[in-house]
Amino acid sequence: MSNKKSKRRTKIIISIILGFLLIGGGTILALYLCGFFDNEDKSLKDDYFGFSKNSRIDIINAFSDTDSNSLNSQVTMFDVGQADSSLIQVSKTNNFKEDLTNDTFDILIDAGVDLSSKGDEAKLQKRIQDKGVRDIDLLIMTHAHFDHNAGVDSLDQIITKDTYVLTTWDEYNLYYEELSNTNKKVIQFLLDKNVTWMDSKTISNQDNNKVVTFGNDHNNYFLNCLGPQDDMDNKNQNDWSVINKFMFKNTSILFTGDATGETIKKVDKNQLDTDILKSPHHGSATEGSNSDSFLKVVSPNEIWISTSQNDKYTLPDTTTLKRYKNVLPNNDVSLIKGTHPFGKDEETIRNENPNKSEKEIQNILSEWKSLNDFIDNNPTINNNNKGYGDIVKKI
Repeated sequence: MSNKKSKRRTKIIISIILGFLLIGGGTILALYLCGFFDNEDKSLKDDYFGFSKNSRIDIINAFSDTDSNSLNSQVTMFDVGQADSSLIQVSKTNNFKEDLTNDTFDILIDAGVDLSSKGDEAKLQKRIQDKGVRDIDLLIMTHAHFDHNAGVDSLDQIITKDTYVLTTWDEYNLYYEELSNTNKKVIQFLLDKNVTWMDSKTISNQDNNKVVTFGNDHNNYFLNCLGPQDDMDNKNQNDWSVINKFMFKNTSILFTGDATGETIKKVDKNQLDTDILKSPHHGSATEGSNSDSFLKVVSPNEIWISTSQNDKYTLPDTTTLKRYKNVLPNNDVSLIKGTHPFGKDEETIRNENPNKSEKEIQNILSEWKSLNDFIDNNPTINNNNKGYGDIVKKI
Protein backbone atom coordinates (compact mmCIF):
# COMPACT_ATOMS: atom_id res chain seq x y z
CA MET A 1 0.00 0.00 0.00
CA SER A 2 2.73 2.39 0.93
CA ASN A 3 4.55 1.38 -2.24
CA LYS A 4 1.53 2.42 -4.35
CA LYS A 5 1.32 5.74 -2.51
CA SER A 6 5.00 6.30 -3.10
CA LYS A 7 4.63 5.64 -6.82
CA ARG A 8 1.66 7.96 -7.00
CA ARG A 9 3.51 10.68 -5.16
CA THR A 10 6.42 10.28 -7.54
CA LYS A 11 4.09 10.63 -10.55
CA ILE A 12 2.60 13.79 -9.06
CA ILE A 13 6.05 15.32 -8.48
CA ILE A 14 7.15 14.42 -12.01
CA SER A 15 3.96 15.94 -13.40
CA ILE A 16 4.55 19.14 -11.48
CA ILE A 17 8.15 19.33 -12.66
CA LEU A 18 7.12 18.68 -16.25
CA GLY A 19 4.46 21.38 -15.92
CA PHE A 20 6.98 23.90 -14.72
CA LEU A 21 9.37 22.91 -17.51
CA LEU A 22 6.66 23.31 -20.13
CA ILE A 23 5.60 26.71 -18.78
CA GLY A 24 9.21 27.86 -18.42
CA GLY A 25 10.15 26.51 -21.82
CA GLY A 26 7.17 28.24 -23.41
CA THR A 27 8.11 31.51 -21.75
CA ILE A 28 11.73 31.22 -22.86
CA LEU A 29 10.63 30.36 -26.40
CA ALA A 30 8.32 33.37 -26.48
CA LEU A 31 11.08 35.66 -25.21
CA TYR A 32 13.49 34.20 -27.75
CA LEU A 33 11.07 34.79 -30.61
CA CYS A 34 10.67 38.37 -29.40
CA GLY A 35 14.44 38.78 -29.53
CA PHE A 36 14.88 39.14 -25.78
CA PHE A 37 18.08 37.10 -25.81
CA ASP A 38 19.63 38.72 -28.85
CA ASN A 39 23.10 40.08 -28.21
CA GLU A 40 22.02 43.35 -29.78
CA ASP A 41 20.40 45.73 -27.32
CA LYS A 42 16.98 46.50 -28.75
CA SER A 43 16.93 49.90 -27.05
CA LEU A 44 19.73 50.95 -29.37
CA LYS A 45 17.79 50.52 -32.61
CA ASP A 46 17.37 53.51 -34.92
CA ASP A 47 13.69 53.67 -34.14
CA TYR A 48 14.46 53.97 -30.44
CA PHE A 49 14.54 57.72 -31.04
CA GLY A 50 12.02 57.60 -33.83
CA PHE A 51 14.76 58.37 -36.35
CA SER A 52 13.56 55.84 -38.92
CA LYS A 53 9.97 57.01 -38.54
CA ASN A 54 10.67 60.66 -39.21
CA SER A 55 13.91 60.96 -41.16
CA ARG A 56 15.15 62.46 -44.39
CA ILE A 57 18.21 61.90 -46.56
CA ASP A 58 17.37 63.91 -49.68
CA ILE A 59 18.65 67.44 -50.21
CA ILE A 60 16.80 70.48 -48.86
CA ASN A 61 16.41 73.01 -51.67
CA ALA A 62 16.09 76.49 -50.17
CA PHE A 63 14.93 79.26 -52.53
CA SER A 64 15.09 76.81 -55.44
CA ASP A 65 13.35 79.25 -57.79
CA THR A 66 15.72 82.13 -56.95
CA ASP A 67 18.89 83.28 -58.68
CA SER A 68 21.65 82.27 -56.22
CA ASN A 69 23.65 85.42 -57.00
CA SER A 70 20.83 87.55 -55.59
CA LEU A 71 21.01 85.86 -52.19
CA ASN A 72 22.94 87.16 -49.18
CA SER A 73 24.51 85.39 -46.24
CA GLN A 74 25.63 86.26 -42.74
CA VAL A 75 27.61 83.92 -40.48
CA THR A 76 27.88 84.50 -36.73
CA MET A 77 30.09 82.65 -34.28
CA PHE A 78 28.56 83.48 -30.91
CA ASP A 79 30.67 84.42 -27.94
CA VAL A 80 29.73 81.52 -25.66
CA GLY A 81 33.12 81.06 -24.02
CA GLN A 82 34.49 77.53 -23.83
CA ALA A 83 31.61 76.25 -25.96
CA ASP A 84 30.33 76.39 -29.54
CA SER A 85 27.38 77.92 -31.32
CA SER A 86 27.34 79.34 -34.86
CA LEU A 87 24.50 80.73 -36.94
CA ILE A 88 24.32 80.74 -40.73
CA GLN A 89 21.64 82.94 -42.29
CA VAL A 90 20.88 82.91 -46.01
CA SER A 91 18.37 85.48 -47.15
CA LYS A 92 16.76 87.26 -50.07
CA THR A 93 17.38 90.50 -48.22
CA ASN A 94 20.52 92.07 -46.82
CA ASN A 95 18.98 93.29 -43.58
CA PHE A 96 19.11 90.12 -41.52
CA LYS A 97 18.27 91.63 -38.16
CA GLU A 98 14.92 92.96 -39.29
CA ASP A 99 14.06 90.08 -41.58
CA LEU A 100 11.40 88.15 -39.67
CA THR A 101 9.79 86.74 -42.79
CA ASN A 102 10.09 83.42 -44.55
CA ASP A 103 12.73 84.94 -46.82
CA THR A 104 15.57 83.63 -44.65
CA PHE A 105 16.90 80.10 -44.16
CA ASP A 106 18.52 79.80 -40.71
CA ILE A 107 21.04 77.12 -39.75
CA LEU A 108 22.28 76.73 -36.17
CA ILE A 109 25.43 74.67 -35.65
CA ASP A 110 25.50 73.64 -31.98
CA ALA A 111 23.98 75.40 -29.00
CA GLY A 112 26.64 74.93 -26.38
CA VAL A 113 27.09 76.43 -22.93
CA ASP A 114 30.39 77.11 -21.20
CA LEU A 115 30.91 74.63 -18.34
CA SER A 116 31.63 77.58 -16.07
CA SER A 117 28.38 79.30 -17.12
CA LYS A 118 25.74 76.69 -16.34
CA GLY A 119 22.40 78.40 -16.09
CA ASP A 120 23.07 80.64 -19.10
CA GLU A 121 21.29 78.26 -21.48
CA ALA A 122 18.19 80.46 -21.74
CA LYS A 123 20.18 83.49 -22.87
CA LEU A 124 21.20 81.91 -26.16
CA GLN A 125 17.67 81.89 -27.59
CA LYS A 126 17.31 85.66 -27.17
CA ARG A 127 20.69 86.27 -28.76
CA ILE A 128 19.66 84.19 -31.77
CA GLN A 129 16.30 85.98 -31.99
CA ASP A 130 18.11 89.33 -31.84
CA LYS A 131 19.74 88.30 -35.12
CA GLY A 132 16.29 88.31 -36.71
CA VAL A 133 15.66 84.57 -36.42
CA ARG A 134 12.05 83.52 -36.01
CA ASP A 135 12.64 79.81 -36.27
CA ILE A 136 15.55 77.46 -36.95
CA ASP A 137 15.25 75.65 -40.27
CA LEU A 138 18.20 73.32 -39.69
CA LEU A 139 19.86 72.44 -36.38
CA ILE A 140 23.21 70.64 -36.54
CA MET A 141 24.30 68.92 -33.33
CA THR A 142 27.93 68.05 -33.94
CA HIS A 143 28.23 65.69 -30.97
CA ALA A 144 26.92 64.95 -27.49
CA HIS A 145 29.00 67.21 -25.26
CA PHE A 146 27.64 69.82 -22.86
CA ASP A 147 29.61 72.66 -24.44
CA HIS A 148 28.02 71.89 -27.82
CA ASN A 149 24.39 71.00 -27.16
CA ALA A 150 23.38 71.88 -23.58
CA GLY A 151 21.40 74.89 -24.76
CA VAL A 152 19.27 73.07 -27.35
CA ASP A 153 16.29 72.41 -25.10
CA SER A 154 16.15 76.10 -24.15
CA LEU A 155 15.34 77.03 -27.78
CA ASP A 156 11.67 76.30 -27.31
CA GLN A 157 10.42 79.28 -29.33
CA ILE A 158 12.62 78.81 -32.39
CA ILE A 159 12.80 75.02 -32.80
CA THR A 160 9.56 73.70 -34.26
CA LYS A 161 8.09 70.64 -35.93
CA ASP A 162 9.41 72.09 -39.22
CA THR A 163 13.01 72.06 -38.00
CA TYR A 164 15.44 69.55 -39.51
CA VAL A 165 18.04 68.11 -37.12
CA LEU A 166 21.32 66.78 -38.50
CA THR A 167 23.37 64.66 -36.12
CA THR A 168 25.03 61.25 -35.91
CA TRP A 169 22.33 58.79 -34.90
CA ASP A 170 24.74 56.06 -33.87
CA GLU A 171 26.38 58.24 -31.23
CA TYR A 172 23.09 58.59 -29.39
CA ASN A 173 21.89 55.05 -30.06
CA LEU A 174 25.05 53.10 -29.26
CA TYR A 175 25.90 55.01 -26.11
CA TYR A 176 22.50 56.23 -24.97
CA GLU A 177 22.74 54.76 -21.47
CA GLU A 178 26.08 56.50 -20.97
CA LEU A 179 24.91 59.91 -22.12
CA SER A 180 24.48 62.62 -19.53
CA ASN A 181 21.03 63.63 -18.35
CA THR A 182 21.53 66.86 -20.30
CA ASN A 183 21.85 64.93 -23.55
CA LYS A 184 18.84 62.78 -22.77
CA LYS A 185 16.80 65.92 -22.07
CA VAL A 186 17.91 67.38 -25.40
CA ILE A 187 16.86 64.25 -27.31
CA GLN A 188 13.50 64.12 -25.54
CA PHE A 189 12.93 67.81 -26.25
CA LEU A 190 13.52 67.26 -29.97
CA LEU A 191 11.32 64.17 -30.03
CA ASP A 192 8.54 66.13 -28.37
CA LYS A 193 8.94 68.79 -31.06
CA ASN A 194 8.53 66.06 -33.69
CA VAL A 195 11.46 67.37 -35.73
CA THR A 196 12.69 65.68 -38.89
CA TRP A 197 15.99 63.86 -38.39
CA MET A 198 18.93 63.66 -40.80
CA ASP A 199 21.79 61.23 -40.18
CA SER A 200 25.21 62.75 -40.82
CA LYS A 201 26.96 59.45 -41.49
CA THR A 202 24.39 58.43 -44.10
CA ILE A 203 24.72 61.75 -45.93
CA SER A 204 28.51 61.99 -45.72
CA ASN A 205 28.81 58.59 -47.41
CA GLN A 206 26.66 59.57 -50.39
CA ASP A 207 28.27 60.69 -53.64
CA ASN A 208 26.27 63.88 -53.31
CA ASN A 209 26.82 64.83 -49.68
CA LYS A 210 24.97 68.14 -49.79
CA VAL A 211 22.47 68.85 -47.00
CA VAL A 212 21.08 72.18 -48.26
CA THR A 213 21.40 74.07 -51.52
CA PHE A 214 20.57 77.76 -51.89
CA GLY A 215 18.95 79.10 -55.04
CA ASN A 216 19.37 77.62 -58.50
CA ASP A 217 23.18 77.22 -58.42
CA HIS A 218 23.77 73.99 -56.52
CA ASN A 219 27.50 73.91 -57.22
CA ASN A 220 28.51 77.13 -55.48
CA TYR A 221 25.79 77.71 -52.90
CA PHE A 222 25.38 74.86 -50.44
CA LEU A 223 26.08 73.30 -47.06
CA ASN A 224 27.32 69.72 -47.16
CA CYS A 225 28.24 67.02 -44.66
CA LEU A 226 31.76 65.57 -44.86
CA GLY A 227 31.84 63.39 -41.76
CA PRO A 228 31.88 61.28 -39.78
CA GLN A 229 32.38 58.66 -42.48
CA ASP A 230 32.52 55.39 -40.55
CA ASP A 231 31.45 53.71 -37.34
CA MET A 232 33.66 54.56 -34.40
CA ASP A 233 34.69 51.69 -32.16
CA ASN A 234 35.36 53.78 -29.09
CA LYS A 235 33.38 56.00 -26.77
CA ASN A 236 35.28 59.20 -27.50
CA GLN A 237 32.37 61.40 -28.49
CA ASN A 238 34.67 63.83 -30.28
CA ASP A 239 35.22 61.09 -32.87
CA TRP A 240 31.54 61.34 -33.80
CA SER A 241 31.68 65.06 -34.57
CA VAL A 242 29.75 66.20 -37.61
CA ILE A 243 31.89 68.07 -40.15
CA ASN A 244 30.19 70.59 -42.45
CA LYS A 245 31.34 72.90 -45.19
CA PHE A 246 29.36 76.02 -46.05
CA MET A 247 29.95 77.31 -49.56
CA PHE A 248 28.48 80.65 -50.61
CA LYS A 249 29.56 82.64 -53.66
CA ASN A 250 33.35 82.44 -53.54
CA THR A 251 33.73 81.90 -49.79
CA SER A 252 33.80 78.63 -47.86
CA ILE A 253 33.76 77.95 -44.12
CA LEU A 254 34.66 74.57 -42.60
CA PHE A 255 32.88 73.69 -39.34
CA THR A 256 34.50 70.81 -37.47
CA GLY A 257 32.95 70.54 -34.01
CA ASP A 258 35.51 68.71 -31.86
CA ALA A 259 36.50 66.35 -34.67
CA THR A 260 39.64 64.33 -33.99
CA GLY A 261 42.39 63.40 -36.41
CA GLU A 262 40.81 59.95 -36.61
CA THR A 263 37.57 61.45 -37.94
CA ILE A 264 39.20 64.00 -40.22
CA LYS A 265 41.59 61.61 -41.94
CA LYS A 266 38.63 59.64 -43.34
CA VAL A 267 37.23 62.71 -45.11
CA ASP A 268 37.98 63.23 -48.78
CA LYS A 269 40.95 65.61 -48.73
CA ASN A 270 39.75 67.29 -51.91
CA GLN A 271 36.75 68.64 -50.00
CA LEU A 272 38.63 70.03 -46.99
CA ASP A 273 40.20 73.08 -48.64
CA THR A 274 38.52 76.19 -47.23
CA ASP A 275 38.80 79.97 -46.83
CA ILE A 276 37.79 80.08 -43.16
CA LEU A 277 38.41 77.30 -40.66
CA LYS A 278 36.32 77.01 -37.50
CA SER A 279 39.10 75.67 -35.30
CA PRO A 280 38.61 72.01 -34.34
CA HIS A 281 38.20 71.38 -30.61
CA HIS A 282 38.73 75.00 -29.52
CA GLY A 283 42.35 74.97 -30.72
CA SER A 284 43.41 71.81 -28.94
CA ALA A 285 46.69 70.14 -29.87
CA THR A 286 45.57 66.68 -28.77
CA GLU A 287 43.81 63.94 -30.77
CA GLY A 288 45.39 65.09 -34.03
CA SER A 289 42.65 67.55 -35.01
CA ASN A 290 45.01 70.48 -35.60
CA SER A 291 47.96 68.63 -37.06
CA ASP A 292 50.37 70.16 -39.56
CA SER A 293 49.17 67.73 -42.23
CA PHE A 294 45.52 68.72 -41.67
CA LEU A 295 46.29 72.44 -41.83
CA LYS A 296 48.30 71.98 -45.00
CA VAL A 297 45.34 70.29 -46.70
CA VAL A 298 42.77 72.78 -45.40
CA SER A 299 44.98 75.76 -46.27
CA PRO A 300 42.73 78.44 -44.69
CA ASN A 301 43.11 82.19 -45.00
CA GLU A 302 41.45 82.81 -41.65
CA ILE A 303 40.77 80.78 -38.48
CA TRP A 304 38.12 81.32 -35.82
CA ILE A 305 38.55 79.91 -32.32
CA SER A 306 35.80 79.70 -29.71
CA THR A 307 37.33 79.60 -26.26
CA SER A 308 37.17 81.23 -22.84
CA GLN A 309 39.47 83.60 -21.06
CA ASN A 310 39.55 81.25 -18.07
CA ASP A 311 39.28 77.97 -19.94
CA LYS A 312 40.06 75.07 -17.60
CA TYR A 313 41.81 73.19 -20.42
CA THR A 314 44.20 76.05 -21.29
CA LEU A 315 42.86 76.35 -24.83
CA PRO A 316 43.82 77.29 -27.44
CA ASP A 317 47.05 75.37 -27.08
CA THR A 318 50.20 77.35 -27.78
CA THR A 319 51.41 74.56 -30.05
CA THR A 320 48.26 74.93 -32.16
CA LEU A 321 48.63 78.71 -32.39
CA LYS A 322 52.21 78.29 -33.61
CA ARG A 323 50.95 75.91 -36.30
CA TYR A 324 48.25 78.39 -37.28
CA LYS A 325 50.81 81.17 -37.51
CA ASN A 326 52.95 79.08 -39.84
CA VAL A 327 50.13 78.10 -42.19
CA LEU A 328 48.20 81.38 -42.45
CA PRO A 329 49.33 83.96 -45.00
CA ASN A 330 48.47 86.90 -42.73
CA ASN A 331 48.35 85.09 -39.36
CA ASP A 332 44.65 85.97 -39.30
CA VAL A 333 43.37 84.17 -36.23
CA SER A 334 40.32 85.49 -34.38
CA LEU A 335 39.73 84.48 -30.78
CA ILE A 336 36.39 84.56 -29.02
CA LYS A 337 36.78 85.55 -25.36
CA GLY A 338 40.48 85.83 -26.02
CA THR A 339 40.90 88.86 -23.79
CA HIS A 340 44.37 89.30 -22.30
CA PRO A 341 45.61 87.94 -20.12
CA PHE A 342 44.38 84.40 -20.53
CA GLY A 343 43.88 82.35 -17.39
CA LYS A 344 43.22 83.14 -13.77
CA ASP A 345 45.60 84.71 -11.28
CA GLU A 346 47.89 82.45 -9.28
CA GLU A 347 45.93 82.79 -6.04
CA THR A 348 42.69 81.70 -7.73
CA ILE A 349 44.40 78.74 -9.39
CA ARG A 350 45.82 77.61 -6.07
CA ASN A 351 42.46 77.97 -4.31
CA GLU A 352 40.66 76.00 -7.01
CA ASN A 353 43.23 73.20 -6.99
CA PRO A 354 43.94 72.48 -3.29
CA ASN A 355 44.90 68.85 -3.96
CA LYS A 356 47.41 69.53 -6.73
CA SER A 357 51.12 69.39 -6.02
CA GLU A 358 53.35 72.42 -6.36
CA LYS A 359 54.76 70.96 -9.57
CA GLU A 360 51.26 70.63 -11.05
CA ILE A 361 50.41 74.21 -10.06
CA GLN A 362 53.59 75.48 -11.69
CA ASN A 363 52.76 73.55 -14.86
CA ILE A 364 49.35 75.25 -15.07
CA LEU A 365 50.91 78.69 -14.55
CA SER A 366 53.58 77.89 -17.12
CA GLU A 367 50.99 76.90 -19.75
CA TRP A 368 49.08 80.14 -19.29
CA LYS A 369 52.28 82.22 -19.40
CA SER A 370 53.41 80.49 -22.58
CA LEU A 371 50.06 81.18 -24.25
CA ASN A 372 49.96 84.83 -23.21
CA ASP A 373 53.57 85.48 -24.20
CA PHE A 374 52.96 83.98 -27.63
CA ILE A 375 49.86 86.10 -28.25
CA ASP A 376 51.58 89.25 -26.97
CA ASN A 377 54.44 88.68 -29.39
CA ASN A 378 52.07 87.97 -32.31
CA PRO A 379 49.38 90.65 -32.26
CA THR A 380 47.70 89.44 -35.48
CA ILE A 381 46.84 86.19 -33.70
CA ASN A 382 43.96 87.97 -32.00
CA ASN A 383 42.04 89.89 -34.66
CA ASN A 384 38.72 90.05 -32.87
CA ASN A 385 39.02 93.33 -30.97
CA LYS A 386 40.88 91.61 -28.15
CA GLY A 387 38.31 88.87 -28.05
CA TYR A 388 35.10 90.63 -27.07
CA GLY A 389 31.76 89.82 -28.70
CA ASP A 390 30.58 87.65 -31.55
CA ILE A 391 32.40 87.19 -34.83
CA VAL A 392 30.08 88.25 -37.66
CA LYS A 393 30.87 87.92 -41.34
CA LYS A 394 28.65 88.93 -44.23
CA ILE A 395 29.19 87.10 -47.50
